[in-house]
Amino acid sequence: MTNKDIHESSGAILVKLDRKNWSRELGKGLDSSDRPIVLSLSGRVDSAEAVGGVVQRLLRYPLPVTGVLWTKAPAWTASLFLACDLIYWSRGASLCLTPSGRGEVNLLSLRLGRAAAARTWFSGGTLAHAEAIASGWARSSPAGLDDAIREACSTYNAIPTPVLSSLKELLYHGAGMAPSHCEVLERAAFALAFASRDSSEGIAAFLGKRGSRLKSLNGKDNKKGNMNGF
Repeated sequence: MTNKDIHESSGAILVKLDRKNWSRELGKGLDSSDRPIVLSLSGRVDSAEAVGGVVQRLLRYPLPVTGVLWTKAPAWTASLFLACDLIYWSRGASLCLTPSGRGEVNLLSLRLGRAAAARTWFSGGTLAHAEAIASGWARSSPAGLDDAIREACSTYNAIPTPVLSSLKELLYHGAGMAPSHCEVLERAAFALAFASRDSSEGIAAFLGKRGSRLKSLNGKDNKKGNMNGF
């Protein structure tokens, strides 16, 4: 199975930063706003491309953005990976950090915490596997690149898109919201996750000891043969 097959079957938008025209592919994905995005870097990057406002668009993207880091990433990619909600990080991979005015300092503090971010900057500006994993923001990649991309692309398959959007808004903006507004978002996410048509169908299938027919993952009937319906 190719990487293209992997991401098309999962519904995620896969953008490889070591390919030409990656910025155009990413722009199309950001414009769609309907599927999680996966950024991967596994090979040599011959030249830097202008990142510009892409970082802010990634941070505002309503669905999760996941990274797959499989090499020593150059400094110009740092803000892109720091904008990811989760990264699958290979043991030999690292992220070279150089302040460029695209928010690297603040983003690193957000991902690692202030103390760990300070240690990273003051010890040479290279973020390695161990520090990234310790923060809880990154997780160790599977042994193979294809496996890592497959896992990254399928991370959120079981969660309906409206739930992902509500949860991301709550996690990122909840700290600055009034408690009453947070409670509204939580109730909406709960209702979407547990009171949706598919959830009700899954429960009914379990109680009726039959396979369920789910629709939310791909917009089509998705017959499941397991008795629990999930």
